[in-house]
Amino acid sequence: MLNYKQSILKPFAISSLLLGAALVALFFASYHLVQIDSKGDKVDSLRYQVLNLHKAIIRAETGQRGYLLTNNARFLDAYNQGREEIEAIFSVLPDLLADCPELQPGFKRIRELTDVKLQGIETSIQIEMNSGSYAPHLNSSKIGANIMQKIDEQINVLDAQLQQKKAAYTLASHRALKQTVGGAAVLLLIIIGLFVAGYRKTIKLFEIAATSQSTAEAMSHDAYHDMLTGLPNRRYFDSYLKRQIFLSRRSGQPFSLLYLDLDGFKQINDHQGHEGGDEALKYATERFKDALRESDFLARSGGDEFVVLINNYSMPSEIGGLANRIIRYVNQPFTINGEHQLIGVSIGVSSYPVDGVDDESLMAAADQAMYEAKKKGKNQVVFSRA
Repeated sequence: MLNYKQSILKPFAISSLLLGAALVALFFASYHLVQIDSKGDKVDSLRYQVLNLHKAIIRAETGQRGYLLTNNARFLDAYNQGREEIEAIFSVLPDLLADCPELQPGFKRIRELTDVKLQGIETSIQIEMNSGSYAPHLNSSKIGANIMQKIDEQINVLDAQLQQKKAAYTLASHRALKQTVGGAAVLLLIIIGLFVAGYRKTIKLFEIAATSQSTAEAMSHDAYHDMLTGLPNRRYFDSYLKRQIFLSRRSGQPFSLLYLDLDGFKQINDHQGHEGGDEALKYATERFKDALRESDFLARSGGDEFVVLINNYSMPSEIGGLANRIIRYVNQPFTINGEHQLIGVSIGVSSYPVDGVDDESLMAAADQAMYEAKKKGKNQVVFSRA
């Protein structure tokens, strides 16, 4: 019997655990890769913002110098644009620096220098506006140049740190990518393995099911057939007879029942033993099959007794002709263990609905007619007079 717990549930549970573990590992590897790539993107954004910050400071300083040299207010637009860009850049830096605490002091220093630089630029512009003379703030311009140099130096230091950090994230990303690809490959192998194992298990289960079905069919066949002759047994015939009675009641079509008992079988069985008796029964079975039509239903009732259900006939006289043909076929000589043998058959006939309207009455009438044939000298047919 198929053990579903061992054959299906246990392998399924193990396969599910393996697949689940592989999926979890792949998820964490993928998540780690995404996190590393996200941090690498933030480093790129920081470098981009540092570059823009440097450009914005230069733009503000260029606007200042243009205004100081020409006293043309249009240069103040560049200055104001540079200041706005600087403030916008410093507003986004905290989020970008959240994962880079080691860089925060450097950016704080740049902020301080930038504030000093912008304050100096603003002061020089205010002096120019108020006095209209460039000379008084030449010294402050030199100070601004020194501060700009410090800003450049600090930006270069930060850019170098960012490049190192980017290189580290790139290396970590490559490792995480390898782990992810490896995890995906392992998962794929597990899926393929599960598919192959499942396919084999399915084939095996189908084979077991087919074997079980064949066994069940064989058991069902054995339950309703005679082991020696292969004919339907008495149980099968009783069921078939009841069904035929039901159909005949609805259609109004008659049918006949032949009860056959072998003559001379006991002598063969006593002289040749059970094996000889079995050979005689198999011989009689083949003779019956040769004499009967395909539509006739032949069964072994038990011992040396057989029953035949005959329908699809137009005249009752056909039953007598068929019964006599059975006798002629059985009367042919045959050999058992090299010895010639002869058997006969006594046949009793009952008909539905003349001799009975149920299975018991029909069988009793045919059986009684068969015994009448025995009394009259055997090897002949007698019709019931019920």
